[in-house]
Amino acid sequence: WPMDETVVCPGCQVQLVLPALPAGQTVQCPRCRHVFEPFRQRGRASAAAAPPAAVKHDDSYDEPRGIDHPLPLRGENLGKLAMALIGVCCFLFLVQMYLHIETAWVINNLLDGQGGFGADDRLFGLEDRTRTVYTLTSFAVWPAGLIYFTWLYQASNNLRLLRADGVLNTPAWVVGSYFIPVGNLFLPCVTLQEIWRASDPDHVDGPRSWKKAPASTMVRVWWCCMILAGVLASIAARWHRDPDPFIGFNGGNPFPDLRDQRIGMWFKLLFNLAAVVAGVLIILVIRGITHRQRDRHNEVYRG
Repeated sequence: WPMDETVVCPGCQVQLVLPALPAGQTVQCPRCRHVFEPFRQRGRASAAAAPPAAVKHDDSYDEPRGIDHPLPLRGENLGKLAMALIGVCCFLFLVQMYLHIETAWVINNLLDGQGGFGADDRLFGLEDRTRTVYTLTSFAVWPAGLIYFTWLYQASNNLRLLRADGVLNTPAWVVGSYFIPVGNLFLPCVTLQEIWRASDPDHVDGPRSWKKAPASTMVRVWWCCMILAGVLASIAARWHRDPDPFIGFNGGNPFPDLRDQRIGMWFKLLFNLAAVVAGVLIILVIRGITHRQRDRHNEVYRG
């Protein structure tokens, strides 16, 4: 048989130019939506039928589900890279937690008069190591944020391919919601919840059936941790003072600064803990959305 053949739709008698298909393979007529088996229609084309509709050159119809090639989802590799970078940030936050605990312990010894002669040098050494880890964290956070926002844009853009109608937030708005004053206290959670629900693979019976999908508790907890981390970071910055143990040897009193430093250390420790929990949760959210979109894609375009 030739590569292409002309068959007649038994429903509306239109001539269709299709590739030679084996017995049992069905297609759907783009004009009348009648499903038939081209193998049985070979040789039945009639010149008196309606003008041929060359399917392979018609851009105005949806391809038959039996022979279509759906557009692929985008952003899966970006999601994997974002998860890896966020994981690095979580590790650095854990290192900060260790340094803050050790710093608080040294300050307690100084306040109790048990620090010894080398306690001040140890405290300054911890400060130097902490600054180094802060620098490394900054170098990791910015690329992680950039990759995350790029993935977020693609994940929102995939909803069109997943045939989820009625989505309120455009991809640009989903990313921009993180930078709107006051609005960024709740909009990122709202937009991410919409992506989560619209990616649901169990609600594909209609273009708006995704609205029946439940929201994600994991997304809510993630955003609460993000807000808590921001509050704790602000409090820690207010209480932070650079320790100066040498001031006591010059007739001054180092204890007020050290007490402030200790309070700041504990708030920093709590900030790091909230940041680690938020990081782990957003990794799970990215992974979950990626899997949900892949499963929904398979359901929507299943032949």
